Amino acid sequence: SIEGMAPRDSAGLAANLSRLASRLPDDTVATFRGLPFVVLRAWRAREGDSAFVVAVLTRRVNQEDDPKEERLVLVVDAAGSDASTWRIGWHERAAGHEEELVVAEPLLAFRANGAGDVRLLFGRDDGVALGAAVLSRRGGEWRVLWESAIAGCG
Repeated sequence: SIEGMAPRDSAGLAANLSRLASRLPDDTVATFRGLPFVVLRAWRAREGDSAFVVAVLTRRVNQEDDPKEERLVLVVDAAGSDASTWRIGWHERAAGHEEELVVAEPLLAFRANGAGDVRLLFGRDDGVALGAAVLSRRGGEWRVLWESAIAGCG
């Protein structure tokens, strides 16, 4: 995780992730444009010859009566130490009031028995219902392999 890295390494990873996030084409909420991204959590993993990073970034407008937040969850193909070759393989963006945001939260990376690819499990909790999704990298592309129905606790 980014927390366990040396300060220079964690700062470099945060800067690289922020640069990648800033270049995404679906930045449609004008409220957040120009504000810097803050890396909340990030994990780097190696899989054979390749590596990937899973990260959660945020941008906030801290207004006491109307706080707004944008969360961005990224899966980055990060082979090699040259960040200019890194590319975003999957992302999910959510924006709104900070108490109401529902975004994918990374839970774990795993390899299913008999499967050669790494899979990522994400969870969603909107305060009323829970959901989950599994991402898989096949042929160099990250795709949603499975997504649960929303399950309430009522």
